Amino acid sequence: MNRLRDLKKQRFEIDGYRCTRCGETRIHLLTIHHVNPRSEGGEDSLGNLRTMCIKCHAESHRMVKRARVSRRARSREIRKAVKPEIRKMRDVLTKRVLELLAIFFMWLEEAIHASEKKKSV
Repeated sequence: MNRLRDLKKQRFEIDGYRCTRCGETRIHLLTIHHVNPRSEGGEDSLGNLRTMCIKCHAESHRMVKRARVSRRARSREIRKAVKPEIRKMRDVLTKRVLELLAIFFMWLEEAIHASEKKKSV
């Protein structure tokens, strides 16, 4: 935890104790933001930290949340559009597999009859 605290102090100094989005300089309103969230594998490193005021920090998280929601909605739309095509493909493949199995079993039956004829001769 001390390492993160030291990194935060360094980031504040690098950013000049200013919000990197709006330029807010009141220290009691500043916080540190992880560009790539730790929950998604983001590291505690100077390159992944930014100084932000609490207002911009909250807004950045709202924007990320909106992006996630819209990604999910697009995924749902794509699945709905693709689902009928997948069903058609499944039906075609099922039909083809059944045809191939029928051919295989006819061949197997012929092979068994041929084998029985050789044994009887």
